[in-house]
Amino acid sequence: MTTTRFLTAAVLSVGVVGAARVVLEYRHHQDRMRLRAMDMHHRMLTEESRPELAELYPFLAGLTEAERIRFLHCNKRVTFWHFQFWSGLMTQDTLTRAARGFMTSPHAREYWRCAGIVQISGARCKRGHQFVNVMEDAFHEALRDLAEPGDLVGAGA
Repeated sequence: MTTTRFLTAAVLSVGVVGAARVVLEYRHHQDRMRLRAMDMHHRMLTEESRPELAELYPFLAGLTEAERIRFLHCNKRVTFWHFQFWSGLMTQDTLTRAARGFMTSPHAREYWRCAGIVQISGARCKRGHQFVNVMEDAFHEALRDLAEPGDLVGAGA
């Protein structure tokens, strides 16, 4: 009777360990695939900054070459931060500081105004939602700062 219980417990333990290993291997595989996709996306963004490819993207068609280059640069930066944050290489505090600094630029705010909705709709996991929330908060904070008058010498006097 004791031997049977021991064997049952051993078989169950091996089964649980085996199932946990399969789950972890699947997660690791998914992470590797996400990293590869992000790397491919970053390389693609680098290639797309060439002027002859602008006509492939209708949303870039109305931009001047300088505006298109700035837009794609902003996209590269945001994509890189997203990759760093998602992979754990960037903390939320660091991302918050970077996003606030980024949104001080009118070009960055225009980029986020146009592309932020794509980033938001593409968030598929907790880290993705955290990322877009930080970027959205920084964007709206920058807009509020622009709308509020700063401390002016002699204001109200």
